[in-house]
Amino acid sequence: MNGAIRRTQEFVRTNFYGPEPAVLPSRLLDAQSDYAVLPPLRFVAQISSGEPIADDDHGSWMNLIWFAEIDDEKSIKAFVEEALAQVDWKGQAAGYEI
Repeated sequence: MNGAIRRTQEFVRTNFYGPEPAVLPSRLLDAQSDYAVLPPLRFVAQISSGEPIADDDHGSWMNLIWFAEIDDEKSIKAFVEEALAQVDWKGQAAGYEI
């Protein structure tokens, strides 16, 4: 596993309460190998929804890690919207009970 991803997962496990982090890998690949070229922007977020993913849940949440290319014209909101468009909420989120 890539060191940048592993270090970010360790950061989330140490600093965020909750489920194991879901990772959206970089879409940029090194043309000379099968390894991803991780761009310099790394995001982590804890997101939640009142929408349950199972009948016995009261809601759902996830710790999310994603990588993005630097774009000075793009707002933080745009970076977050792009990441959320890639999330499989039912497949990646964890349920919670009150």
